[in-house]
Amino acid sequence: MNRMTRTVVKIFLIAAVTAGTTAAAYYLGSNVTGHALATASDNMNYSRWLEKFFTLTRATGLLNGLCALSWFIAARFFFTVDEAQGAGKRIFWATLLCASAAISVGVPHVYAPMLGIKLNGIIFALFAAIFTGAGYWLLTIFTTPLAFKYTPLGAQLFGRRF
Repeated sequence: MNRMTRTVVKIFLIAAVTAGTTAAAYYLGSNVTGHALATASDNMNYSRWLEKFFTLTRATGLLNGLCALSWFIAARFFFTVDEAQGAGKRIFWATLLCASAAISVGVPHVYAPMLGIKLNGIIFALFAAIFTGAGYWLLTIFTTPLAFKYTPLGAQLFGRRF
């Protein structure tokens, strides 16, 4: 597989994992706490709550996917390795990790009252685990270009990558 094909495959992989994590967060969040929260809300039935929760989940997933895509594009097209000290871009990667965690917790915290839905505290932990854990951390480990393959924390634990 040549370099251009690998780049396209990895971009599609980022999009697919973003869609998968969004679906997982929606499914788990709606099954874990959705019905109890919807019935406890004023003037809200379960189907309306699900519709608004899907909007919230989709916004959070899209923003986290943009964090992973930003890392891939920066590492693939903008960063260069001129010397051994210049190989590590962990500060930039960690900044995007913190941004992903802030998005995972902040978007539901700010956007849920705007939509008029109530959220349980477990939703915030669920979003952080799914979007930051799988949607950013694992995704960047497996899609980072080879020149920066050990930049994401924990990348040394995974030996074989494509």
